[in-house]
Amino acid sequence: MKDQSLGGTLDTSTDVPKLALYNCEKNGICKRTTGYIKDNSEAYYYIALSETGNKDNEDGSTFVTDCTSNIGKVDSDNQYLICGTDLTAFPTQPGQYLIYDGASNYLFIRTIANVFTIESITGASIAANGVYGINQGNGALINLGTATDAVIQANIADMSLYYCEVTGHTCYRTYGYFKANDKFFEVTAVANGRNGEVTTVTPCSGNVGSLLTGQNKLCINTVDGDVVDFISNSSYASYVINVGAGNVFSGSINGNIVVKAIKNAFIWNTFEMENGKKYIVNSVVYEYSNVSKLMTKQSTMILLVKPVTDGDNTLLIEAAVGEVTAKEGLNDISIYSCDSNGDCTKNYGYIVAGTSENEKIYENFLTPGTWNDVTPSDTCTTAATHAGDVKINGSKIQLCIPASDGTAASFGDVANTSTYLFGKTAATFKLYKGNDSTSTIVIVEDPGNYKKILEKKIKRKTYLNSILKSY
Repeated sequence: MKDQSLGGTLDTSTDVPKLALYNCEKNGICKRTTGYIKDNSEAYYYIALSETGNKDNEDGSTFVTDCTSNIGKVDSDNQYLICGTDLTAFPTQPGQYLIYDGASNYLFIRTIANVFTIESITGASIAANGVYGINQGNGALINLGTATDAVIQANIADMSLYYCEVTGHTCYRTYGYFKANDKFFEVTAVANGRNGEVTTVTPCSGNVGSLLTGQNKLCINTVDGDVVDFISNSSYASYVINVGAGNVFSGSINGNIVVKAIKNAFIWNTFEMENGKKYIVNSVVYEYSNVSKLMTKQSTMILLVKPVTDGDNTLLIEAAVGEVTAKEGLNDISIYSCDSNGDCTKNYGYIVAGTSENEKIYENFLTPGTWNDVTPSDTCTTAATHAGDVKINGSKIQLCIPASDGTAASFGDVANTSTYLFGKTAATFKLYKGNDSTSTIVIVEDPGNYKKILEKKIKRKTYLNSILKSY
């Protein structure tokens, strides 16, 4: 398909019936297809496989006023956008989409300025989650798991990669590597780059995001020994890797990107991540930007997370609990603490959830992983009686914290710069640490060696009741 001006104003009775659309492959072979065009006078037309089927925008079967049940058609009441795509108006630049028509077929849509074409693909051709190839020129679907080497070799130069999830009938364009018939191929995001069999590299240092020579495994960092192999079953994995410009996955975008490993493929992440949200990937915390498309490593924080599913793969995203009205709303919520290197571990403790009259304290440390209601305390006077009791004050969790001499106590915020060690009795000592100035999360842990250190420091084995130690 070539981008060329349609010129002037088309005459519906003389010009439009003569129009035809073709998709052309790199080898020069062209195939007639259907689609839509816009001329220079802002008039829109549907172009069919036969000239007699060509229509102007007055035709209600091809130009609609509501996208419901009209995927792949043009919404004349909404900037002539293509129903089922993320376009907000008629196309003005090159692009492509693989979308489900809502009935039984997928539609492969290619766009250039003022034109787009449509190729129909039988829905049964995409029967399982995974990566599929499409020849951009002729719209042919290539099942990379079953196609012969001859078929792949014939289509690789003009191939686009799509990751498809059959449950929601959603497909996302992506880039990366795939393995087929014991050979390794790349479909590159580099502008004007060439798809084909992979050229491996050595060493991984300076080549993160490439396949290592002799092993055909992915370099996820600069250490050759950390390479990861192609997955041969239906499992999934995600990696955050720091790539340079000109890489296969993200082209000119360089920095921390998310690469997904699925059966016989490594692809650039297709999961629709939320801007400004923090994610935990392989126990490391990052923040995602939908402007740069990159992940920025974070450090030293306590946060609530919940699982989000990317196909069969699960990531952890920071969670908000303002809408929670009962403990059942916390079933998929976990507490994680992350150190100065961004490495995160799962923890247990107290949180504040809900707002206004629904604001409550919940805990999940008495029975690790099970959220329970907490009855707030109004009294904090004698350390041995009340130490560790909790209440809400201005949406903050406050603990009944004993004085340093162990004789009294008062409610106070749990600073995120310190770790507190105290209890009503020596047997009930706990470590407490808050998230930040909001004090909406407090981690509660068994003291372990902290208690032994404290015993040694104060050189006594009794009267440990209610001693406060801040580190």
